[in-house]
Amino acid sequence: MKLGIKAIKDCQAYMFLMGDQPFITKRLIDRLIEEYKNDKSTIIVPYYNGRNGTPTIFSSKFKDDLLQVEGDKGGRDIIRRNVSSVKKVIIDDGKLGLDVDTPIDFKGVIS
Repeated sequence: MKLGIKAIKDCQAYMFLMGDQPFITKRLIDRLIEEYKNDKSTIIVPYYNGRNGTPTIFSSKFKDDLLQVEGDKGGRDIIRRNVSSVKKVIIDDGKLGLDVDTPIDFKGVIS
């Protein structure tokens, strides 16, 4: 995450996608980008089955905060500290947010 942020010299926002979510679609990504463009919120979070998920968009105003993240927790703490800046985008298809980490997880989603 940090390498990507440092590599980009000038941008409005950062979108973070996980490699273990095989059901993320172009349509979902486009919807989240549109929500970011059309709303004054500076953090866009998809909301699947009552839970925050990814891909998440952070305004570049959070660049320094993102560069301070340690470990494998992503921007969760930034989201918690900036609740008034968060727009949750309800995603009806919970499958889009599924996280597939193991072969057993994969079998479960294709069954």
